[in-house]
Amino acid sequence: MTATPTDRPLSARGNEPMGFEIAGNDGSFIPALARIEGSEITVWHTGVPAPPQVRHAWANNFRCHIVNERGLPLPPYRQKRERPPSTRLPSAEDRPLIG
Repeated sequence: MTATPTDRPLSARGNEPMGFEIAGNDGSFIPALARIEGSEITVWHTGVPAPPQVRHAWANNFRCHIVNERGLPLPPYRQKRERPPSTRLPSAEDRPLIG
């Protein structure tokens, strides 16, 4: 799933993007991998081939390390897809998903 929570380029301070979760059609969220490209974040998990929901920093005590070009943190974020996507799994060439 790809999301664009901002129009500014994003980056992860010192680590891979963390704090992302996706949910399948049952609505149960699980930790997910993420990759940032510009202002888009690609989020995925091999056990959820076509996630309709993604969220980021959805906890009371989460320390955000994803920032924009000004150093401002990405706030907690949730996105729900309106219609189901294809069930194709992402490949190494695919764009990243956002939380």
